[in-house]
Amino acid sequence: MEKLTLYLCVHKRLCDKVSLSGVMPKKDFFRIIGELYHIPKKFRIIVMREMEELEMIEDLGIKNNSNIKVNPLPEDFDEEMDKIYRESGLF
Repeated sequence: MEKLTLYLCVHKRLCDKVSLSGVMPKKDFFRIIGELYHIPKKFRIIVMREMEELEMIEDLGIKNNSNIKVNPLPEDFDEEMDKIYRESGLF
């Protein structure tokens, strides 16, 4: 649960920083999670892979200039937040 909550915060920040195409350079992604969330360098690739598994981002590979695509949150995100609050014991 803690991992998902942190990744939702990171994802929200990425959505604010990304262009209309939803694509951003990996170096900007790593800079954001390093400078704002103080994730050490050796763990940044792990964060990226776990966010890929949660389908929050997509790695576009080196053929696309080492970019990532930030996927939008699902439409029923408010319902998901209620579920997250309940599971964490807030409600």
